[in-house]
Amino acid sequence: MADIIHRIGVQAPPARVFRALATRSGLINWLTWHVTGEPAPGTIVRLRFGDDGRDMKVLELSQDRRVRWQCVAGPREWVGTEISFELAPGNGETIVRFAHTGWAEPGDFMAHCNCKWAYFLLSLKTWVEDGRGTPYPEDRKISSWG
Repeated sequence: MADIIHRIGVQAPPARVFRALATRSGLINWLTWHVTGEPAPGTIVRLRFGDDGRDMKVLELSQDRRVRWQCVAGPREWVGTEISFELAPGNGETIVRFAHTGWAEPGDFMAHCNCKWAYFLLSLKTWVEDGRGTPYPEDRKISSWG
């Protein structure tokens, strides 16, 4: 198994970062404009990136601390993987520890997704701090995969 992990600091309290991760109105401002469903434990949130998409089952929403999803539909490499955002206060910022775990094996597509997750985490940061993220379709394309 292979995993993607990232760590960023966001100049905002955990409650503000949590809202950006745990609500449709938050997700559309940093990840993709095309979000169907309001996150709640056990629900499916549909994230679309043009003709491409992922359906995420919300596993956990722990107020101001953790968001966890499991991919239930999308690219075969994603199905069954888990995505988590762990939040912790630290030095006047919120530390976001991101993980996308359970990849069957590393490869070019995983490397692409690793880079895109870093990009979208910076979009999260700029959305929460400055009110201007770069969600799909405003995101920067990094390869033919998007």
